[in-house]
Amino acid sequence: MGTRIADLQDGYFWVMADIVSVENYKDWYYLAYNNKTCSRKVERDGDCFRCGQCAKTMTFVEYKYKVTVTLKDGTGHATFVLWDRECKEIMGIPASKMRDIMIEVKHTYIHL
Repeated sequence: MGTRIADLQDGYFWVMADIVSVENYKDWYYLAYNNKTCSRKVERDGDCFRCGQCAKTMTFVEYKYKVTVTLKDGTGHATFVLWDRECKEIMGIPASKMRDIMIEVKHTYIHL
């Protein structure tokens, strides 16, 4: 993960590393529009939810993962955000199910 500033590039990359810590124990999920074209965070708007990105109002939303982790490889440490798709693959369950489990065992707080 060590690199020179001149070598920095935007893009998607695969990183082979070990997860050494999870940084966000409380805010590891968010509510999002249940749509394949928009999965941005939504805000409560009365009895509905509003997406700030696509400006749509909806009543059905879903929980999605957003987990910040510190990774380590042979060159150093770096902080990454694991989004819903990656977390579902690692955890084997959707964020809504994990949230239900965490509530059941009382290891998290509910902010909605």
